[in-house]
Amino acid sequence: MDLSHITSQSLRRVLNLTERKDQLVALIAEIETEISRALSGAVAPAAKAPEKKAAPARKARKRSSSRKAKSGGLKEKILAVLASAGSGGLKVKDIAAKVGSPAPNVSVWFSTTGKKLTQKLEPGRYAVKGAKPAPAPAAPAPAPAAPVKAKVVVKARKKGKKPSPLKGRILTLLDAAGPKGLRVKDIAAKLGLPGGNVSVWISTTGKNLVSKVEPGVYAVKGGKPAVAVAAKPAPASKKAAKAAKKPATPVKKPFKLSKPKGKTK
Repeated sequence: MDLSHITSQSLRRVLNLTERKDQLVALIAEIETEISRALSGAVAPAAKAPEKKAAPARKARKRSSSRKAKSGGLKEKILAVLASAGSGGLKVKDIAAKVGSPAPNVSVWFSTTGKKLTQKLEPGRYAVKGAKPAPAPAAPAPAPAAPVKAKVVVKARKKGKKPSPLKGRILTLLDAAGPKGLRVKDIAAKLGLPGGNVSVWISTTGKNLVSKVEPGVYAVKGGKPAVAVAAKPAPASKKAAKAAKKPATPVKKPFKLSKPKGKTK
């Protein structure tokens, strides 16, 4: 008989079975004695089994009850761990570490008591039967979107009159300031405009015309005088246009009475 493959777990199981066998053999012998007495007509009570033989039976009962208690506690622990793991299950060694029990004990439980309560996903991995997948971690909340800056629209001060081009006005101020340049807030104050409008113009239209001296300070590129764009004259009214087209009327000289030539009295 090859004993190389026998483990301590197998030996314990064989010992338990042997103890149960001895109990059953003693019980069968007692039953056979009672049967024979009943057939012979004897009324005397059945003889008790020897104390030496009864003692191991009591010990075996105590062991079995303690093992049942332990297996009951192990069952609750293992099922609780597997329920938290969800349908993915856990490996035997991980379950043993969490419940604080040796891995061979956990394996035996799966092959006996837990056979109808769990399912084998792969070698060494088990899950509760009909387990739902574990809840996925909540996705992180999206970062708040950056506020969109509204475009500032320059409105004419008076109805019917268009403001002069912003480009020419800004370049004129920067040209007068020289290479030191001006701050955005000073340019806006001199032009009577919001600072946002000036900043938008510098970062878009004026990007190739001005240079940044320091944060918030700008000057004309190259220090050369900037050519200001002349503002377009406002269109003349219809009456003025008609008057300009008409030819000028000649100025009439006042009429003077001429004295008749001849002798005077």
